Amino acid sequence: MMKVDLVGRINNVPLGVNRPLLPLFEAVVNSIQSIHATGRTDGRIDIRVSRDETQELIFELSQDIRPVTGFTITDNGIGFDNANFESFTTSDTKYKPGAKGIGRFMWLKAFGSVHVDSTYAFNGSFFQRRFDFRLSSEGIENAVSFLAPTEELKTEIKLINYKDRYQKTCPKHLELIAERLIEHTLIYFLSNRCPAMSISDSKTHINLNEHFNNNVRGTTSTVTFEVKGEAFKLVHLRLYFTHEKNHQVHLCGNDRVVESLNLGKRIPDLNAKLADEDGNPFKYAACVTSDYFNEHVNMERVAFDIPESDDGLFPDMVTMEEIESNVLSGVKQFIEPYLKPIREEKAEKINRFVETKAPQYRSTIKYMQNALDQISPDVPEERLEVELHKLRYRFNTEIKEETQQFINSTIGDLINVGDYLAQYKSLLSKISELSSDQLTEYVLYRKAIISLLQKSIKLTEEGKYPLEEAVHGIIFPLTTTSNEVNYERQNLWLIDERLSYHHFLASDKPLKTIDVIDTESGLEPDLLVFNKALAYVEPPAPFHSVVIIEFKRPMRKGYADEENPFEQVIKYITKIRDSKALDKDGRLIPINENTPFYAYIICDRTENLRNYAENMYDYTPTPDGLGYFNFNKNLKAYIEVISYDKLVQDAQKRNRVLFEKLNLPS
Repeated sequence: MMKVDLVGRINNVPLGVNRPLLPLFEAVVNSIQSIHATGRTDGRIDIRVSRDETQELIFELSQDIRPVTGFTITDNGIGFDNANFESFTTSDTKYKPGAKGIGRFMWLKAFGSVHVDSTYAFNGSFFQRRFDFRLSSEGIENAVSFLAPTEELKTEIKLINYKDRYQKTCPKHLELIAERLIEHTLIYFLSNRCPAMSISDSKTHINLNEHFNNNVRGTTSTVTFEVKGEAFKLVHLRLYFTHEKNHQVHLCGNDRVVESLNLGKRIPDLNAKLADEDGNPFKYAACVTSDYFNEHVNMERVAFDIPESDDGLFPDMVTMEEIESNVLSGVKQFIEPYLKPIREEKAEKINRFVETKAPQYRSTIKYMQNALDQISPDVPEERLEVELHKLRYRFNTEIKEETQQFINSTIGDLINVGDYLAQYKSLLSKISELSSDQLTEYVLYRKAIISLLQKSIKLTEEGKYPLEEAVHGIIFPLTTTSNEVNYERQNLWLIDERLSYHHFLASDKPLKTIDVIDTESGLEPDLLVFNKALAYVEPPAPFHSVVIIEFKRPMRKGYADEENPFEQVIKYITKIRDSKALDKDGRLIPINENTPFYAYIICDRTENLRNYAENMYDYTPTPDGLGYFNFNKNLKAYIEVISYDKLVQDAQKRNRVLFEKLNLPS
């Protein structure tokens, strides 16, 4: 009978679903230690994997691998003699050196029950002991002991009925289970005291010693280091396993892997596959052992009782941060020859991406070379731009800090004039290149907006032209004002670069709802722009100019008289001139009678529109033949018709000049 509250003890065992094989590993290590206790050199451990047989035909037809339901571990060790059985039934026993007495509790954490059948020697005779280990008040059930029919040491432990939450995460491939078992017990395989071990299911048999010898033996290298007087041993390994891909460092205590460090998260270049001198791919692994680790393994053997970092209270205590730092230093030194081609390929990939698709990061990769090590070599292009954007933010911050330090430096801080000038030139060069890259990004943004504009005036898949709102929304969001929209969200430069620097703008708003004028008119110009006078004057200052922009649907064929865009803008101008403008404090600001108005009609030159422009309103064609213009003397208004073709072509020409000056790829 177990001398413990078994149910409560099992509930407190920390076994994550990401470690479903740990109960198996504990059983195998127990078998190894049991064989060592006999002193024999012909030790043997056989592991049998049980699988779900309920739907065998379905799995055979689908060529799938059936889920694992349990394991049987058989060894020829010392077995469950009286002393070992007493230890097994005592919670948290320290019977075996370094033991925590926790392994058997992990069995019931992940499995429904455990059956033990053990033949052991006592006083020159052989006895057989059988019992079931279950999650019950008794714990040990059906225990019997009798004279064995054979004189041969043998212990069989069956882990039965995998619990669903652990079965779901248990590997199905036998070879993958074998490789993870080898990694967990690497210390034994690396020694000369490893028993013969095998693992099998109904179809496949794997000799673990041969698998280790074929894929690991002969590729080891060992170094030692100290942390505050404590000695540690780091064993480098090249594992030519076919299933395991993650490069790891295993921290071992009491002959077991206790914690594993994922090197891909700490050395991003290790997210790629490594290859040896002959081009054969391998997985890097390392084992770290130490008496200090043995002494500081926690009760459950899943972590170390070692502080993560130095909190200042115990400066002489070894920390995991210090251990990990030394381990990573040794790892980097060992794998550097294998990382060199990966880094060269990554550098070429980044340079090619920047040259052809993201030139705004040219200064970043020039001055942040060391930081590029933190970018994974297999990062996709869409993610690569995100990583480069992060680096540019760091670069920008560093330049600001360096500039501030330079400005705050005194004459006493300077060694000589030459050093001062060198520092000044270096800083100026960085600022200049970063500014150029920021301008590059803006020019590329404008190129994307022009491309979007081109698409918005083409036929849709349904064979129709988009509504004018599509173009309107690209240039400025609908039903908003400049008080509600950030500067970055407007693209007025598509029409005229000067419109970007306005005092107030209203988009698709009734005149009577616009704060800066006082009128009851319900007319809704598409875009209405008010510009302040450029000279310094005593308030109240008149507006320097007023701009009206009217959009019409691409390729619109006809206009009714009330929808005539020429007549529409004249009505807008008349209403605004008759109103009273208010400043931000609600005080009257009369629009000066000489305040000029500019109106832009954005539309296509259809036959109906040309008839209005040339025959009814006497507009003059622009020199390029893509639009019309007119000056209304009575309203002091310049009115221009800009076709969508002209809008796109002019924007492209203005942007192309910047492309050429910045040496950007076309």
